[in-house]
Amino acid sequence: MIHEYPEIYESFKCVGGKCPDSCCIGWEVDIDEESYYYYMTVKGDFGERLKKSMKEEDGERFFPLNENGRCPFLNSENLCDIYSNLGEDRLCTVCTEYPRYYEVVGDYEQIDMSLSCIEYGKLYFDDKRIKSYKRTDDGLGGEKLSFLKRRKREKCLRLRDSVIDFIEAYEGNTITDFIADTVNEFINRAAALKVPGYKNLKRSISSGTDFKEYDTSGLNSLMKSLEVLDKRWTDVTEGVDEILSRFSACEGKYLSNTDNNTIFLYKKLMTYFVFRYTIETYFSDDVNMPLGIIEKSMYYIYIMCISYYYRDERNSGIDTFTDLCHIYSREVEHSDDNLNLLWRA
Repeated sequence: MIHEYPEIYESFKCVGGKCPDSCCIGWEVDIDEESYYYYMTVKGDFGERLKKSMKEEDGERFFPLNENGRCPFLNSENLCDIYSNLGEDRLCTVCTEYPRYYEVVGDYEQIDMSLSCIEYGKLYFDDKRIKSYKRTDDGLGGEKLSFLKRRKREKCLRLRDSVIDFIEAYEGNTITDFIADTVNEFINRAAALKVPGYKNLKRSISSGTDFKEYDTSGLNSLMKSLEVLDKRWTDVTEGVDEILSRFSACEGKYLSNTDNNTIFLYKKLMTYFVFRYTIETYFSDDVNMPLGIIEKSMYYIYIMCISYYYRDERNSGIDTFTDLCHIYSREVEHSDDNLNLLWRA
């Protein structure tokens, strides 16, 4: 099996109770079947606590959040009582894997980590390389794909890699031009490679310097229609509402404070989205799926940065950028419904 992942994947370590925004707050914890049946065998007071805490709806088992929006096993020190009482190997699969994610296509596995984990975000944006991916082969093989499926997979991976090459070499001057030029490169390369759905490719946002108030307003309306997973998301969309009538002036003020490091952060962010979502073309048979997510995500995080800079000019560094990407990822990337809205809008 071939595994491909960012090199910094190997450096990541969860900081546990020191995390400023625990993944055990705000999200219900899904319980996989193996964990569920094990928890049902646990004896004593802790076993009773486990059984009382588990809920089932529509065939899905989970730990619902308590009244403070916390996992019922997250203690006052922001540490996990299941980990403390039963050991790391008895955590639910979703807890042991987060923030990692895996996409397997035959004998190839793409591995990445989510920017919804702020600790990973710090690691990712501190890395000064655009192309920092590693391939390994464990020699164990994998599912055999037909010739046509292998060909489709390779087209998707070639599209991904060629766009990341473009990002690395890009030397444009403005953030909106960079986003637009990269999206155009994505479209052109998808057409040249004839990836699934390439004939229906379309942009949904004005390009480059033509990015105007109506794009901002339309994107914010779309983002306000998402299922709200975190109350901070409402703060984000309301903050954007504040600048809609003066977007050009706010944008100009924000851009006057940007430098090469700021543009580099957007290049890193674009690389993250391209690496993560291009492979979804293989499963959806529609290259509009990753394109819609990449384009709207890049522009909206750009708008978020302008909005936060308008509120406080100190909100322009890497820490704020990392946090905004973290908020966006928590809201969008952990809901299939929200991702589908971005794809189809």
